[in-house]
Amino acid sequence: MKDREAVVGFHYAERSKAQFLLVHRLLEVMGKLSGEEARGGRAVVLACIDGIRGDLLAGRSQFPHIQWERALQWIQRLRDETERGDIQAALQALSRCVSSVTTISHLTMEVLLARGIL
Repeated sequence: MKDREAVVGFHYAERSKAQFLLVHRLLEVMGKLSGEEARGGRAVVLACIDGIRGDLLAGRSQFPHIQWERALQWIQRLRDETERGDIQAALQALSRCVSSVTTISHLTMEVLLARGIL
């Protein structure tokens, strides 16, 4: 793994994890909404998910790894479950997304630490 790949992979993995924490909180709030508020809340959460998907795609393009693919599969599931309004299923998919990007973060962090970059 090249230094640049490790830095960019670490960046996008950590950035995605932070954004997933926000989505987790938004999903919790969304579960308490009804009617128009629920529809508006869902739209906000879906926009956040779409933004994170863009970061996952950027990370994958700079540091190809199977965990990016898994995260992209799980984020699609997260989006689908959120759109359906199934908060519990969305939270489960979110957990899998976090797991995938945490693996990437760990792999790249080990490289960066070993090379004295981090």
